[in-house]
Amino acid sequence: MGLLNFWTISFCLTMSSAILLGEYEDPPNIRTVHHRVLNIIQDWGYPAEEHFVTTKDGYILALHRIPHGRQARKDQQARAIPVFLGHCLVGSSAMWAFGPPEYSLAYLLADAGYDVWMPNIRGNTYSRNHTHLDTCGSCSEFWDFNIETSALIDYPLFIDFILEHTGASDLHFAGYSMGTTQFLMLMADKPEYNQKVRTAYLLGPTAFGGNATNPMLPLAQHAEYIVGTFRLFGFQEFLPNLYGLQSRLFGKMCRTTALNLKICTEAFALSIGLSSDKMDSNLVPLYMTHMPAGGSLGQFHQYAQLFRNGGKFTKFDYGTLSNLVKYGSSEPPEYDLSQVSAPVAFFVGDNDGFATKADADKLFDALPNVFQNELLPSEGWTHLDFFLAHDAKELVNERIVHFIQDFDAAHSS
Repeated sequence: MGLLNFWTISFCLTMSSAILLGEYEDPPNIRTVHHRVLNIIQDWGYPAEEHFVTTKDGYILALHRIPHGRQARKDQQARAIPVFLGHCLVGSSAMWAFGPPEYSLAYLLADAGYDVWMPNIRGNTYSRNHTHLDTCGSCSEFWDFNIETSALIDYPLFIDFILEHTGASDLHFAGYSMGTTQFLMLMADKPEYNQKVRTAYLLGPTAFGGNATNPMLPLAQHAEYIVGTFRLFGFQEFLPNLYGLQSRLFGKMCRTTALNLKICTEAFALSIGLSSDKMDSNLVPLYMTHMPAGGSLGQFHQYAQLFRNGGKFTKFDYGTLSNLVKYGSSEPPEYDLSQVSAPVAFFVGDNDGFATKADADKLFDALPNVFQNELLPSEGWTHLDFFLAHDAKELVNERIVHFIQDFDAAHSS
């Protein structure tokens, strides 16, 4: 939730950098700030595709694909096993595409011969479309969804589309933060989908929240008041992406001089609570253009419930009367995690306030088929280190590729 500080800190410091335009040395070799994921992928030298699916309730969702690596042959492409990468809250497929390729999971998988798919759930930058509803930030009908809505509608649609499009019978999954939450919800609620998952890798697994220490906790106790106030003033979207403004402020201004880049890097690091020396400063203008990517107040509301409910992994709490109508009980039921039979691995940081080791251990005890529950050997590892830190390459991403390769080698026919 450090992104809640994003606008005030980043705006003020970036405005300060504007005053200094042209007074200092030229910036280093900063990546071009592309506005679309396809362009980011192609700029790194990889093939990129965009596909669309429509949900049963009318949301038009985008999936981005890296069908193979830089040097893949056509015969390798034909038999490539698909991998589904699930993004975080107010994230998008951009988080997997930022690069650089030698560090990032999507490109490492593509170069290892896998068919990489990066879907976008309803409401973010790439899936803000509908067959008949208006998608404005104050349009309540469009934004009337929570985490489990996309888990139980969007995720199975993504899986079925990927398998149908590729002709594969199953796929690998890797999710970060909310991507892990949605995976667990789907596998518990629709256990038949476990048969479609070869292996799953949960980065910062976010299910139980009883031991969380993140900045959302003080807000969680007042979630209904906060959400109600936002809606009263006509706001339905949570942390929208203001493309034009972010592009002008961050994509251009931060790239003007080395000092401006330094100011933007420190501003970004401060806004998300991550040390600036952990990330690639040359990519910061790209991060700041694409993050956050937008979501619904209902998603924030459901996470608030999970962080305050005493350590239960439950369905959405609509209130006593509505729960009685929907669930037949005054309290929302817990997800039956014993139904999650797909092979699962966890990666957990020691300083992750959203996915603590204690909560990961509780999840380990609840799931029947966990083959790895690892506390990463990097002191101070936070929730955002998983996709921004340099050492994610060795500690997480390369190891996921090796796990997948070992599994496929052991199960090849």
